[in-house]
Amino acid sequence: MYFTYARIIALFLLVSLATVSDIRTRKIPNKLTLPFALIGIIIYAFADFPQGILTSFLGLLVGLLIFLLPYSLGYIGAGDVKLMAAIGALSNWRSMIAIALVSAIFGGLLVIIIKSFRGGVWRTLKRTGRLFVFALLSLVMVVSSAPVISQKREKYRVETTATEEDYIPYALAIALGTITVIVLSWTGVLTGFVI
Repeated sequence: MYFTYARIIALFLLVSLATVSDIRTRKIPNKLTLPFALIGIIIYAFADFPQGILTSFLGLLVGLLIFLLPYSLGYIGAGDVKLMAAIGALSNWRSMIAIALVSAIFGGLLVIIIKSFRGGVWRTLKRTGRLFVFALLSLVMVVSSAPVISQKREKYRVETTATEEDYIPYALAIALGTITVIVLSWTGVLTGFVI
C-alpha cells in the first residue's frame, strides 16, 4: 500500500511540474520526465519484483505508443509523449488507456475554451480538417503507392509548428486526465483501471 501512495504522490508531482513547465516555457524537459519514469520502475521493482518491472515497462510503452500518432500528425509535442510514457511507468497499461481518453476529452475542452477567448475556433477546425485529410491521403498513398495521391496529398499539407495563438499547453489536459482517473479509480467509479 505504501508503494501505491508513493506512485500517486509521484504522479501528482510529475503532472504538476510538467504543467507549470509547459505553461511557462512551452516545453516539458527530459530532465523532468526521465527521472520520474525511472522512479516508477524503481517503485514497481520494490513493490513486486520482477513482475513490477514488467508492469512499469508495459505502462511506459503503452503511454508512449498511445500518443505517437497524434505526435506524428502535429497535434502534440514530443514532451507530451514523453510525459505520457513517464505517467505509464508510474501507473500501468490499463490506467494509461483511461488517462489517454480522459486527457483527450480535457484537451478538446481546453482547445474550445482557449480558442473561444482568442478568437481562433474556425482556423483551428479548418487546420484540423486539413491535417486529417493529409493523414488519410498519406495512409492511402502508402497502401496503394499511387503518385496521383501524392500530388493531391500535398495540397493538404499543413505547417504543424504551433504559433503563439495556436499553442495549447497539453500538459494541463494530461494533468487533469491523470488526476481524474486517480480520483475515479480510488472512489470505485473506474474499477478496472486502479492505479
